[in-house]
Amino acid sequence: MAQRTITATAIAKMAGVGRAAVSNWRRRYATFPAPVSGTSANPLFDADVVEQWLRDNRKIAEASPVDNLWRWIESCQPATRLPEAVCLAGAAMLYRSTRTRRSPERLPTPADLLKHLVTHNRDLADAIRAILPSEWTAQQHNLVRVALDIAVTHRVDAFAEITSRMAAIRSAAALAYAREPVAQIMLDLVGKPSSILDPNCGLGSIIQTALRRATNDRIALQCLGQDTSPTAIALTLVWWSLRSVHAAAEGLSLPAIQIKQSRFLLEDTFPDAVVDAVVSYPPFAIHDWGHEKLGYDPRWAFGIPPRTESELAWVQHAIAHLSPNGRAVLLMPPAAAARTAGRRIRAELVRRGALRAVIALPRGLIASTSVGLHLWVLTRPVPADEPASPLLFGEINYGPDETSGGRLTASDADVIRRRVAAAWQAFESQPDTFARNEDFYTAPAIDVLDDDVDLTPRRYLTAEAAVNPTDVLDDYDDLTRLLAAISAGLPKLRIAQRSQLGDASTIELGDLVRSEALTIQRPAPRLRDDIAADTVPAITAQDVLAGAPPSGRIALPHASEARNTVVREDDVLIPLLGQPVVARVATTEQVGAQLGPGVCAIRIQPGVLDPRFVAGALMRTDSARTTGRALPVTTGLRVEVKRFRVPVLPIDVQRSFGEVFAQLTMLDAQLRRVAVQGSDLVQELLAAIAAGTVEPNH
Repeated sequence: MAQRTITATAIAKMAGVGRAAVSNWRRRYATFPAPVSGTSANPLFDADVVEQWLRDNRKIAEASPVDNLWRWIESCQPATRLPEAVCLAGAAMLYRSTRTRRSPERLPTPADLLKHLVTHNRDLADAIRAILPSEWTAQQHNLVRVALDIAVTHRVDAFAEITSRMAAIRSAAALAYAREPVAQIMLDLVGKPSSILDPNCGLGSIIQTALRRATNDRIALQCLGQDTSPTAIALTLVWWSLRSVHAAAEGLSLPAIQIKQSRFLLEDTFPDAVVDAVVSYPPFAIHDWGHEKLGYDPRWAFGIPPRTESELAWVQHAIAHLSPNGRAVLLMPPAAAARTAGRRIRAELVRRGALRAVIALPRGLIASTSVGLHLWVLTRPVPADEPASPLLFGEINYGPDETSGGRLTASDADVIRRRVAAAWQAFESQPDTFARNEDFYTAPAIDVLDDDVDLTPRRYLTAEAAVNPTDVLDDYDDLTRLLAAISAGLPKLRIAQRSQLGDASTIELGDLVRSEALTIQRPAPRLRDDIAADTVPAITAQDVLAGAPPSGRIALPHASEARNTVVREDDVLIPLLGQPVVARVATTEQVGAQLGPGVCAIRIQPGVLDPRFVAGALMRTDSARTTGRALPVTTGLRVEVKRFRVPVLPIDVQRSFGEVFAQLTMLDAQLRRVAVQGSDLVQELLAAIAAGTVEPNH
């Protein structure tokens, strides 16, 4: 077997460090393995020898089989993109799992793998054909070997895990991906269908969740899906094939699925399909969806969608595939509920009873966007002689617990799911007598059919909540308690008897980088000529200042090449422009996003420095003066991060000061929130007092 080699970049990814650290190891340790091939600029090392050296020198922990597989998947870059590497791993697992001969054998060539897949699943073979190379690269060779080894005992769980890790890194930017909690919420709204269609299935999370539910409920389910990406299709088919092998071993059978490649709305791969449920996460803001070519398409029963209203084209596409009693649930952007160009189609949907509900989900529930999306529930239109039933509007006012760092957890998603399901069941059984609550309310169709036909749920909630003095006073009490909690949480301070920070010697971050106490990570380079690059969430300078979730997006041709620029826990984030200097420890919401332009991260070795102390120490009033480099007036100062200085103090003293710095940072964020909430509350109180529903309590 050919020697398995690895690059210095791949070594850095295996150890979770920058390439500069690998260069330092080569100079510092005489025992570091010598290159076996390559050039002086791009040396290649024996993969097995390097991995053993890393373990012997405690540069990496003992990896689980899945962790080991994931390292090899990442090392395949840039020979193939990350989803394609995951596909190759899954195909190799399937190859080993479905071979009658399980004894050790030579590594299959790409041609061997494709030939076997053709006999097992022709649709999968057709989808994966485009990403198979003519022969394995060294990294792909390693990947396939490890995947074959792991397939015997971990195939289903391993593939699910690496797919989940891939989605977390890419944040489902290019491949539509409604994570399982969201898929569960959507599927709750369609009941127990016997057939389902996802016309933009992406990574197949909705289809996968539907199949698991049907298997548990022992329901025969027909699953149809389409997507533009052969890689996305292959990923879903690999998952289904591995699950089928696992089910067959237990004497069970998994319902068959059909997934075909299409060009979005231009090519309906199931033109005659009529299903009980259409559940999907369609693409947003697509202007070249085929408006010119589809002007007289029979799917446009509610009006020809304008070029800027691709989302309403997807709505009509979904309704066109529904059976008479079928139901569609689509994830929609908030703008689709109110844009002027779409008001005529929205009016027809309401007037003819095709739109049943619009539910606004909280921000943070959908991984691929920083805004709260809407769920639209749709049915076939009612007969003309029947009046349209009321519409259900909902806005889930649910915020995460402060201990979760502002991110919605799995338990949060479960709470939201129960609220949505309970409200829908109550509305479906008695729509005319539905009891309004804090999250859900109904509105007659005639109230919605005004000049704007605005379907934004908040619009109808506000109209009713404004006259409710109890809610206004409850909010007032909540703000009072929040102010009391802020006061109680203030750090205890005193005049220093001696200046521990002022008298301490300092060291530049550049020196700490050279001693490997920390690394400075900057945004990954982007290829300007790659206009089709995938986009991923990125942290902007404003996000750092506000401690907010990532609001930017950047294009990365090969997202996994930028693994070290993915924000990690305890990273200290610094905007490179502006004055004064701001440094913040990454919040839980920010972890996992990419560094955006103008933001860098200081990554500290655990136990050497306290991240909270470093962040606070960097925000001295003279930091901009000592580290700033003058730029044009409109830009301000650009800080030279390596010139920052931090006091040299024992780690326990750092942690003591770091706790205070963190409390002050939290105080700043809380005061910002109070300012926003207090401003809204004052307006509500003024309106309630003016309306005579609230008065002074002397």
